[in-house]
Amino acid sequence: MTPRTFFQIMQVELLVRRRIEACLQSEKLTPGQYSTLNLLGVREPASSAEMSRRLGISAQSMGEQVKLLEAKGLIERQVSADNRRVAFIRRTDLGRAVLKRCEKLVDQTEQEFFSPLMESELSALKSTLDKLRRAERERLSPTLSPN
Repeated sequence: MTPRTFFQIMQVELLVRRRIEACLQSEKLTPGQYSTLNLLGVREPASSAEMSRRLGISAQSMGEQVKLLEAKGLIERQVSADNRRVAFIRRTDLGRAVLKRCEKLVDQTEQEFFSPLMESELSALKSTLDKLRRAERERLSPTLSPN
């Protein structure tokens, strides 16, 4: 009997998580903190609410990430001139430098992890994962906002 596909995906996800945690240790970041900095690198400045939606985490978890990254000097908050209840988050110069180093570490880790695959297999895997993610988001819509 072959293992369930869900189980195989969960096993790979655990291996990926361990690899990412290990590669980010030198920068003293968790995968969640790295994801937050990474998203800010694409979409900056952003509100905490927007960040939590895009990362698929609770507002409370996002608030904790923001506090930790702010304490490390990697991000800063700026209160909106239009709405004092909204604060926009952006990376500091240190945050940009740390993210740049993390990107190199993650690139190297990805190359090592996926080295058993040929380029065509990796491309097919990415395409398949994108297809599954889009289909599941559509199925759950409007519960999930698109990423």
